[in-house]
Amino acid sequence: MRIELKKVGEIPLEIEKTFEYSDEYIDAPVLLTGTIEKHANSYRLSAVIKGTYNLKCSLCLKPFKRAFEIPLELIFQKRKMRDEKEYELTDSEMDIVWYDEPFIELLDFVKSEIVLNRPYKAVCSDNCKGLCPVCGADLNEGDCGCNKEIIDDRLSVLAKLKSELYGGE
Repeated sequence: MRIELKKVGEIPLEIEKTFEYSDEYIDAPVLLTGTIEKHANSYRLSAVIKGTYNLKCSLCLKPFKRAFEIPLELIFQKRKMRDEKEYELTDSEMDIVWYDEPFIELLDFVKSEIVLNRPYKAVCSDNCKGLCPVCGADLNEGDCGCNKEIIDDRLSVLAKLKSELYGGE
C-alpha cells in the first residue's frame, strides 16, 4: 500500500484502499480510508482502518466476529542528513515517521495497528456466563446442575475459624 508523495499537492489526497490481510484473527479484506495532506515540511495522514476480527470468547470459547474501526494519525517527514552517526531525538520528533524514499509504504503501519488494537480478552457478549468450572458445560445454554462451591481441604481450618468467630455465617 504505497502512497506517492508527488501526488499530494495543496489539496489533500483522498485515500481509499482495500487490502488483503490474513492471519489467525482476520480472513477478510481490510479497508483504509482517509486523507494525506502536505504541510510546510511534512505530510499528515488522518485515516481509519476498518475490518472484522475473528475471535474466540475468553469465557465460553465459541468463535465470533467483531467489527473494528481504528483511527490512524501519522506525521511523515523527510529524514534529515546529519554528520553525527548517533542523534538524540527531541520530544517533538518522537511522533514523526521519518522517510527516505519519494513514497510512503503504509502496509506495515496498518498491520501493526490491527495487531495492537486486537482485544486482549475478547468476550462474545456482556452477559456471557462462560463454562462450568466442574464439568465444562456451556452455561449460556443452561445450568448444568454441578455443585460449584468447591472447598479446598487446605482452607478448612479457615472455614472452621470463620464459623467460630461469626457463628456460622
